[in-house]
Amino acid sequence: MLGYARIITIVIICIVYMIYVSRETVDLKIFVGFSLFVYIVNHILLMQPHQGKQRDIYILLSNGVITALLGFLFPETSLYLIIFGIDAVGLFINAQRKIVVYFFVSFFFVCWFAILLYTYWYIGEIRVWENAINFMFIVFSALAGNLIKKLTVARQTVDDQYEKLALSHTALKEAHEQLQLYAKEVEELTTVRERNDIAREIHDTVGHNMTALLIQLQLAEALWKQKADVTEDVLHTCYELARKSLQEVRASVRALKEEKDLGNIIESMKEMIQDFSKVTKVQVTFQLQGDPIIIPLSLQPTLLRIMQESLTNAKRHGKASLCEISLLCLDEKVMLSISDNGIGVNEVSPGFGLINMKERVEEHGGIIRFESEKENGFRLQIEFPLKEKTWVIGGTV
Repeated sequence: MLGYARIITIVIICIVYMIYVSRETVDLKIFVGFSLFVYIVNHILLMQPHQGKQRDIYILLSNGVITALLGFLFPETSLYLIIFGIDAVGLFINAQRKIVVYFFVSFFFVCWFAILLYTYWYIGEIRVWENAINFMFIVFSALAGNLIKKLTVARQTVDDQYEKLALSHTALKEAHEQLQLYAKEVEELTTVRERNDIAREIHDTVGHNMTALLIQLQLAEALWKQKADVTEDVLHTCYELARKSLQEVRASVRALKEEKDLGNIIESMKEMIQDFSKVTKVQVTFQLQGDPIIIPLSLQPTLLRIMQESLTNAKRHGKASLCEISLLCLDEKVMLSISDNGIGVNEVSPGFGLINMKERVEEHGGIIRFESEKENGFRLQIEFPLKEKTWVIGGTV
């Protein structure tokens, strides 16, 4: 809308120059027509979108030269100042650097004073009030152009901020959806881990007790007809094992794992060894080096479970009659070594129990090693660093 008003005003001023100004000659009318043509072309160029502002400077400069010539050719009127005011709007809207504004302001004042001197020389007077009013129109146009520029910049800033806000909203929405997917995955992984923990607990507790129960039942069957009093003790032991296994199954199914008091891990280990040796008749030696108080509470259940699993495997799979356990407690690490005199194998093929051991150890950043040789038993060595941990992912047992 502003562009239409601009060009219409310029056209009207040029018509006034051609009709109402004295000394109309063909040459002056041709120049006014040429000026109008230049104004229209420059106006069209200004209205077209383009890259950079260098072209606008040349357009405004050509307009300024044409307008100054109108002032010199028609000294009877100061209408040319209105055209200067119209161009002032475009100048303050499009100028990006202050030096450009200073140049055009200087150019205007030089032309204006030169035209005033020429007018005074030509007609002998200067219309002060007419020039003052038109000059204030130029000032008003400059202020309006500057205000329009600020409003345009502010609108562009608002548009940019809105676009950034829209992008942020989209990103936040995507992040929210991704977070929901992650939460769902975490929930599924938590369920899987809980199932694995339950399976591990069933294997480590019930499996151990069931092995001992089978051995006791075999012993009871052998002693049934020989020693009734001894058989009764064995059956009582079987009853206790079965009851304990039932309790362990219930605890695992409910996923309410309740570790017994681990305030003294050595006493817990000795109690486990005594129970195992009493049930299986396997001789176990236990050697301790260092102060076990440095063993973290989070690590104690893992040590107990691994020891329990190793002893069970020694009797169930290795048919061992002797086991040796060594626990080394240092400031930097805790080492657990378990060996037996079982039948052994030339190549260790990890089953559910050994895989569970490996998983338990790796959860604490530890290292586990298996060694076995046929007729030379099975050896297990575990190392838990206490100050610097390394997680090994993948590979074989």
